[in-house]
Formats: sequence, structure tokens, C-alpha cells
Amino acid sequence: KTNIIRDYLEDYVDGRAFWPQSVWKSYACSNDLGEFALPTSHGAGSLLPVKGGEVVAKGVGVQALMCLNHLVADALELVPYSLEYLERVQTPSIYRFCAIPQVMAIATLVACFDNPLVFTGVVKIRKGLTARLIVACCDGPNAVHFWFRQFAEEILAQSDTCVGAGGPVGKRLKEACKRILERTEKRSQNWSGKQTQKRLVLGAMTALAVSSVFYGKLQSHR
Repeated sequence: KTNIIRDYLEDYVDGRAFWPQSVWKSYACSNDLGEFALPTSHGAGSLLPVKGGEVVAKGVGVQALMCLNHLVADALELVPYSLEYLERVQTPSIYRFCAIPQVMAIATLVACFDNPLVFTGVVKIRKGLTARLIVACCDGPNAVHFWFRQFAEEILAQSDTCVGAGGPVGKRLKEACKRILERTEKRSQNWSGKQTQKRLVLGAMTALAVSSVFYGKLQSHR
């Protein structure tokens, strides 16, 4: 579902259409899915700023973003099932194989959520974040839950200001995020606690190393 959401423009240009008609026809003013990306479309409505910048996204309006956020909410509602499946995987190598695309998917949902760029270009997560997520999947379930929780919190924080926040879509987004937060709370806290301990130990070791170097230099000058 995430890939279908993200690849809206690429698929439409290539003559493919995977967005469900039962959803997008509820928001479009025509029978053409490409309406959301047309500069002169009925769905243009008011011009909206692109997330993270001041550039105006021409042709991307309220109807398009309402539809997008509807699909994001629909995908988020499946996250608890994804986490339940991952918890049943016991072999570490297989767990990593299954967890990586799931964590990448929710990260991509965050990038697509309420984002006009979905209709005008390509939305991708940063390479640095990708690397961190792969490492997290190698660290195990607690780290995976931590990142799912982080992304759910990010969407929840924007759910009051996104297009459709006051309607059914906004309600679904909030409920989906809250279910994810409930599901990931315990493991996420365990992971955060271990990371705090690691940082404290690393800080103590660094301080000890600096002190040793300073003491050695002090002794050499006597």
C-alpha cells in the first residue's frame, strides 16, 4: 500500500493506476485519477506550500491531499497486524528480512503524509535515515518498535493541522497512531533505556580517556 501511495505520479505517467477507485473517486471532480496532478484541475483549489520549503505546488489542492491522507490512514491501520506478524518470527536473519521493508514503509508513509510532492515528483526518505533503520532492524524487535513509535508520534503530531484534520480522515489517523503507540510502548521503552545506559557508559569511558591523557601530559611536564 505504501509503494502504491508513493508512486502515484510515476504510475499514472506510465499508464498504470493502483489507487482504489472507491477512495479517489470520492474526492475527484472527474473520472480521471490524474486530475490531482493537473495544474488546471478542479482539484487544484487553493495553492499549498510544499512540505519543508516555500515552493508552491501548482495544481495540488485540498481534494488531492484529502485523498492522500485517506490512503495513508488506511495503510496505518494495518501496522498492528504487521507488528504482530513480526513478533512471530523467531529466526534473526528472517526477522531482519521481514522487518526492514516494514520499517521503511512506515518511514515512507511519514514522508508522503499531507505532502503535495506526491503529486508533482518523487518522495523518498533520506539515505542516512535508511541506514539507521537497517541497523535498527539488525538490533532486534525493541529497536524496530522504537522506530515505529517515533514515526507514529510524528504523524500524530501533524494530524491536528493536516488537510482533513477535522473530519473522518483526521479521526482515523489519530486512532491508528494511538493503536501503534499502545502496541509499541513496552518494547520502545526497553530500547530507549538501553540506549541511555550505553550513552552513559560511553560518556564515562570518554571522560576517563580524556582524563588519562591530560594526567599523562601533566606528569611529563614535571
